[in-house]
Amino acid sequence: MEKNMINYPDGMYQKNIMISISAHRKALQFVQFLESTFTISFAVQLLLVTIGLSITLVQFSIQLHDLAEAMRYFLFIFGQLFHLFCFSFQGQKVIDYSFEIRDKIYHSSWYTIPVKEQRLLMFVMRKSIEACVLSAGKIYVFSLENFMTVVQSSMSYFTLLSSFDVS
Repeated sequence: MEKNMINYPDGMYQKNIMISISAHRKALQFVQFLESTFTISFAVQLLLVTIGLSITLVQFSIQLHDLAEAMRYFLFIFGQLFHLFCFSFQGQKVIDYSFEIRDKIYHSSWYTIPVKEQRLLMFVMRKSIEACVLSAGKIYVFSLENFMTVVQSSMSYFTLLSSFDVS
């Protein structure tokens, strides 16, 4: 049988909300720490993967006649894509979780709790309106959508590079 939220004492609301707000604040601080610590490193890695992937694709297309060399380049391409995918997937999870907090509060019965506790939840809801993100140089946001954009850019650079006659 489901308990009605109105039957809980006010202190219980405040305690649970304060614990949730504290955990939310720590999560935000952790994301900000990751962002400030690794943003330049992420930007360099993104640049290297994009350039490296384009050049490796050119090498792969040149070495198609030699199966062993082509396989080596293919594995390197796979490794570069996996490396970028791991960053993008984790960035997407951060975005999804930050929106999930807002949605869970919004879809809960927050309006049935005392006004004092409602105000506490409003702070979290306001903070959760904008997603937390991991970025590369504060320019590129790691997400699955942007992962595909980088892959498409690398393919465009590959097309450009392979259009030059190497002979």
